Amino acid sequence: MMNLMLFVTILLIYVLSVLALASSVAQHKSLLVGDWAGAKAALRNSDCCVISVSGLEDHLRVLQEEWADGPKDVDLRARVRVRESHAQKDCLRVRNLVSPLTSGNECCTNDPCNVALEELARGVASLADGPLEGICEEVFMRVVCASDYRAHDPMFH
Repeated sequence: MMNLMLFVTILLIYVLSVLALASSVAQHKSLLVGDWAGAKAALRNSDCCVISVSGLEDHLRVLQEEWADGPKDVDLRARVRVRESHAQKDCLRVRNLVSPLTSGNECCTNDPCNVALEELARGVASLADGPLEGICEEVFMRVVCASDYRAHDPMFH
């Protein structure tokens, strides 16, 4: 009887942890401001290979205002883990590599650039379809700031 109670308790703890994880994932998907669901639906059309995600204007404006007159020659590629515990830290690392926050604000996760990068990373991860749908946990981000940039392979930019 004692073993059965222990098994039921362990099973209950496991179920609660799975539900908490599912709730956490659902909560983060609801935090996205862009119309990523519409973009995902558009990508399912075999004639579509490029999408525009509405609702990102404010985020893109923040990045442009911060970086347009900032770094001149940056070509940064980084992996961003989109789970809650890693996304803020990874995006803050990308943000600080491109243009460091002012002294004393290195831990500021409410920085508008960081929030914009998180939106883009989580949104791109939400586009995963097929066997990766719902389990894509990392994306690769590229930030290019160049004084003289030529896209030799435009399909990859």
